This record gives sequence, structure tokens and C-alpha cells, in this order.
Amino acid sequence: RFGAEAGTLARLDAEVATARATRTGQQHSEWLALAERRRATGALIAPSDDSAQHYLERVQSEAPDFAGLAASWQAWRLAVAAEARGLIAGRNWDGATARLAALEQAPQGGALAAPLRADLEHGRLQEQYLATAIPASELTLVRGAAPTYPADAEQRGIEGWVELEFVVDVTGRPKDLKVTASEPQGRFEMVASAAVAQYRFAPFERDGRAFERRVRVRVRFTLR
Repeated sequence: RFGAEAGTLARLDAEVATARATRTGQQHSEWLALAERRRATGALIAPSDDSAQHYLERVQSEAPDFAGLAASWQAWRLAVAAEARGLIAGRNWDGATARLAALEQAPQGGALAAPLRADLEHGRLQEQYLATAIPASELTLVRGAAPTYPADAEQRGIEGWVELEFVVDVTGRPKDLKVTASEPQGRFEMVASAAVAQYRFAPFERDGRAFERRVRVRVRFTLR
């Protein structure tokens, strides 16, 4: 700038600005291309410094209106949502949580993540509800069924009990019945299982969604 004419300096400044803008645009195009390549290989959110998310965020921070960015974000959102959905189905809660957290942080990702987040929480709760059996009395029994007392046991004055564990499905029907204990063994198990299979419960619900519940019950056989 020493001794140069003002007009010359202005032209040089304009050329520098144009070159800088061109280079910045090229850089954004390169980042967008990298994002597409990473998405194609499944590197959606990791590694943190070389994923599709990383490059899209770099373009977003510098040029949110850059041509092609919105379309790339949309393709990325759909891919992440599909991964999260598959992980939820496979009960990989940590993996699904990581995808949903990334989706929720992305532009316009919250609306797509919301129902998946609900599915994730439902799945986690469902797993807990099936892990441990609770007394059947904690559910509402809509219809019971008395077991048929075996004739030979009745004639011999034999009393006893059978403890069963089963799952009440989302319609209130028992399934996956199994005998966990009985006294005396080999006497009342079949008739107890047949009676419990006819039970009907009110579906177990939380926050408007139905869940299966693992329960246990003891069927007693007592002579009057």
C-alpha cells in the first residue's frame, strides 16, 4: 500500500475478496462432498471429526444457505432416523440414544426424532416390565376361571398349589405360561395351567400406551 494509487488498491482488494469468496465456496463444496461420502459409507455421526454430521455442521456454521446443504441434511436425517429405528427394534438402547441425540441437534431434526424417542422409552420400559414377574393381583382381572379339581386327587383328599409365571399381552391375554413350582408335583399343573390360560386382564397401560407385563400367580387346590 506504500505509494500505490487508490484505484489500484481498490482493484487489488476486490480481486482478493473475489478469490477468498471463491476459495470459501470451494471449501464448502468439498465439505459437502465429504459429508455425502461419509453418509454413503454409514459414518453418520462418528468419528466426531470425520463424519457426515461433522462436515454438514461446518458448512452450516459458515454458510447456512449454501446450495445443496438442505438436501444433504434431509438425506442425513432420514439415514440417522432409519439407523435409530433399527437399533430400537434390536433393543440397542445406547446406540439408539446416540443417534437420537444427534438427530435432535440437527436442523429440523427434532420433529423426526420425537416419535422415535417415544418408541425408545417404550422399548426400555417394556424390557423392564418383562424382566421381573409381579403378582398378578397388581393387574386388574376382568375374568377368572376356576380350575377343575382332578377327580383322583379329590377322592384321595389331596390338596396343593401350583405357581405359574406368564406374560399378559397388550390385549390382556396370558401367554408363555410356565409352571415355576408346585406341591405336590405332578398333580395339579395341567389343570392350573388350563384355568390360567382362560384369564383375561385389563391391558396394562402407562401414558396412554399398552405394555406387556410378566406376572406370577399361585393357584390353590383346597377341599371343602
